[in-house]
Amino acid sequence: MRRLGSIAIAGLALVALPASSEEKPTPKVELSGYGQFDYRRTGADDLGTASRHEFVGRRVRLGLAGKVNERLSYSFTVQGDGLNANSASLLDASATVQLSSWARVQAGQSKYDFDLAGRESASLLTLSDRSFATQAIAGGLGGASTPASPSGSFRDRGLSLTGDRLGGRLVYSLGAFQGNGRGADNNSSFAWVARVQGQPTSRLRLSAGFIDTDTQDEGKPGRGHYRAWTLGAAWEWEALLVRGEYYGAQKTRDEAKEKPDGFYLEVVRGIRDFELLARYQRFDDPAVTTAGAIESIDLGARYFLARQGKKGGSSLLANVLVRDAPEGPLEGLTRLNDGRGTAVTTGSDLDPVFVLRLQVQF
Repeated sequence: MRRLGSIAIAGLALVALPASSEEKPTPKVELSGYGQFDYRRTGADDLGTASRHEFVGRRVRLGLAGKVNERLSYSFTVQGDGLNANSASLLDASATVQLSSWARVQAGQSKYDFDLAGRESASLLTLSDRSFATQAIAGGLGGASTPASPSGSFRDRGLSLTGDRLGGRLVYSLGAFQGNGRGADNNSSFAWVARVQGQPTSRLRLSAGFIDTDTQDEGKPGRGHYRAWTLGAAWEWEALLVRGEYYGAQKTRDEAKEKPDGFYLEVVRGIRDFELLARYQRFDDPAVTTAGAIESIDLGARYFLARQGKKGGSSLLANVLVRDAPEGPLEGLTRLNDGRGTAVTTGSDLDPVFVLRLQVQF
């Protein structure tokens, strides 16, 4: 009987081992990426030493994401923007722990959750560039961004708590970040970012976000503070999308205060594999122009070569940005409006920019 019992126990163990191995979840790994290749041309006649046009690899991104188990996941993104030597770097690196069905914690370097347009992947941009206000106010937690160049690329290092309730109709996020983008921390204070999104109907999304940051370097005298807020809405009906966001901010440096603000309103109309695109935007910031606000009417069209999801995929995009600014000193914009190239110095230098983009996504 003892021998029979030993054989039975051994047999059960042999049966149980494969069963437990089958129950162990297999890690899921997903590789994705995209490349954006631009031709940009300015309509300016008096260029001086500046180039009228350029060909550039605007963005090249490679992402790796996966799950260790049902509670722990990770994400990494490598960039090679500009196709320049020594330009490759780790853009995102984060891990997420699912605490419950409605709460998860993310740690590392990633996009903070503040608005609608800034947090989207660049592969899903409506037009070739985000709006002036999105770039300048949401682009970095320290308030150092300009309409052509987001100082933190909408990213920072820290910890965030996110989740949803009511079947995803209410989404919340609260994060504590170092406040200096991808650079080393410059002080001992946190940058706080919060956002709430509500979806009262299947077609309508409402969003509100807030940023509060101490921008003064540790050990230096004086006072620095950056505070920003946004309200946005997006309405979708079949192949029509209407979206807009208002941004406001207050930058404090010692006793000096600046209060930039702006907004955009965009419309996307899909027709089979085509999209027609239109946007009006306005941005007012004394640090950009002392004479008044800058504006732009942006028009374009996109043809999808291969769709990937609702908004992404390989595509060919053509758009023109018809910009306008009052006469006088002007900072924070470039002739080609993508953060590179010669900066414009007066409102009279603002001319239309034509962009042709090939995007390849997998």
